[in-house]
Amino acid sequence: MGLITMFRPQDAAGQSVTQTFNLRAGWNSIWLEVAPADPRPAVLFAGRPIESVWTFRGRPSAADFIQNVNEPVWNRERWLVFVPTNKVEALNNDLYGVQVNRAYLINATAPFTLSVAGRPSLRIPGWEPDNFNLRGFPVDPARPPTFQNFFRNSSAHFDASLQRLERFFRLNASGVWSQVSGAEVIQPGEAYWAFSRGASDFIAPIVPDLLVGDGLDFGQATERISLEIRNGSTSPATAEVRDLSSAKLLSTAYFSPSNGVEWAVLTNTRRQSIAGSGRIRWDFGIRRAAMTGSNHATTVELTDGAGTRI
Repeated sequence: MGLITMFRPQDAAGQSVTQTFNLRAGWNSIWLEVAPADPRPAVLFAGRPIESVWTFRGRPSAADFIQNVNEPVWNRERWLVFVPTNKVEALNNDLYGVQVNRAYLINATAPFTLSVAGRPSLRIPGWEPDNFNLRGFPVDPARPPTFQNFFRNSSAHFDASLQRLERFFRLNASGVWSQVSGAEVIQPGEAYWAFSRGASDFIAPIVPDLLVGDGLDFGQATERISLEIRNGSTSPATAEVRDLSSAKLLSTAYFSPSNGVEWAVLTNTRRQSIAGSGRIRWDFGIRRAAMTGSNHATTVELTDGAGTRI
């Protein structure tokens, strides 16, 4: 699953989106894109066949990249850990809340499916320059892109002169990180060690620019909100947006040659081309008359038909 942006007409808890992980026995590296309704690991992992769950305390340093997580000596004091409470090792637990847009290492004792329901967020952490970063990417599960195609326009992650991807590693079931090639496919919900050569603000080939918050909040009085979508590629791209709720509470502005600016309910996918390195602006309105109850939340999906899903 890719990252989803929340559009909220009221200060509601938000429409729940479910992210599903098919975990194998052994080590798994996942990227969580929703904020769990109950973030306590003891609740989220209750009854699951897990040995332990790990996440960083803060931003990683170069020493935090380890080739093999099964080695007895690694920088464990830099990590927060959760062990099921029926184990003696649970006395050392210091991971008390599972957060959105964060990587987790899960050591499973048997294969299982983990489904996490919660509110999505577009607040993506920044890159640590000249360092490895443990993170996932908002890719479309219906058409996952290769690393090369996804990162080819980001100089911090792809060397265009050499046609070479910077160093990216994925975790295998044995607990060993192996380097990926540019031709390999990015898996949604998987976290990778990804190197950033210098500073980077890269999220995806196309990305919505939010001035504040992690979604579009209409509050109690706002009737319309503008959203800019930026094309980070030098080639033309196509932005596609859908309202995933059944109520279809959003409307969008468009230009009619006969009537000028008009508004239409966002019932189907809307598409618009973006020039290379260009931007477009979409104006969204909220259909308050169609709301039932005092508040409502809907989820909007942004794709580019080339592997990005936000």
